[in-house]
Amino acid sequence: MKLIVLLSFFVCRFSFGQDFQKLFEQKVIELHDSENRFNACKDTLENQKILYDSNIEDLKKVIAELNSKLNDETDKNESLRGDKIIVENNLFRDQIDSLNHVINEKDSTSKAINNKISQLVVQEKNNVANAISEGKAMVYRNILDYYASTSFNFLTLNASFSMTMRDIEILRSEPDVSEILYDLNLYFELKSVLDKRFSESVIQSALLKFERFKFQDPLIEALKSTIKDYYIYNDELNLLISKIIEMDEEKSGDNDKDMHREKFKLILLEVSDFIYNYPSYYKYPYVNKIIMEIINRKRENSDVVISDLLTK
Repeated sequence: MKLIVLLSFFVCRFSFGQDFQKLFEQKVIELHDSENRFNACKDTLENQKILYDSNIEDLKKVIAELNSKLNDETDKNESLRGDKIIVENNLFRDQIDSLNHVINEKDSTSKAINNKISQLVVQEKNNVANAISEGKAMVYRNILDYYASTSFNFLTLNASFSMTMRDIEILRSEPDVSEILYDLNLYFELKSVLDKRFSESVIQSALLKFERFKFQDPLIEALKSTIKDYYIYNDELNLLISKIIEMDEEKSGDNDKDMHREKFKLILLEVSDFIYNYPSYYKYPYVNKIIMEIINRKRENSDVVISDLLTK
């Protein structure tokens, strides 16, 4: 406003022209309008600022109310969460107690079953032990009756060295039967001498052992006689082998079948003479084995060497 007055005063003093005066007045009017518009805008902005400030305050109040409600809800949630935890803990504790109760019942049942099993096992062991004891007693009585009621002759035919050794251990407390078993065992021991190659020292030792027999029996005397005669059978067996060796030196089959057959017949004649002259050769298992080996070897090849049989 002051600017307009000054401009007016300035224009009047220097006496500008009329056109300029009109232009000036027009500009003054425009400035006045601009000032009015500016004031109007300013008022509008101030009103909007007042409204904005009012809205801000309202929003602050709303935010405060929301924060208050949020805090309340948070407190309620914390309270509910605490209650939930308590309820869950109580429920979990109840479940644990229930499971512990079931486990305790199972343990009690398991212990009862184990005790029952242990009792049954002990009872079964006792039953087995009793059965074994009764079985042993029965076997003992049967063995005892068998030896007490069976002839020595029958025992030599149906028993064996290993069998008598076993039964001696079982019946060692029965003097009558143990003596029978001792004689039977000694009989088989001495008879086994005939299964081996002749040895003068072995034969002499065996003959001395006949004095140990507790009982007298024809079979024992017959065995003693057979062992004494082993000298004769051994000498004649060696003589037979020597004759066949001489025959091998004098006569050869020459890989001819007919000559081989004729020579084998001559060998069989020598063997037959031995069997005829010493018909008890079968009582000497070793002698019998050598004779069979001679026949088997010469059957395949009448020229085969048998000199090793003198020392086999």
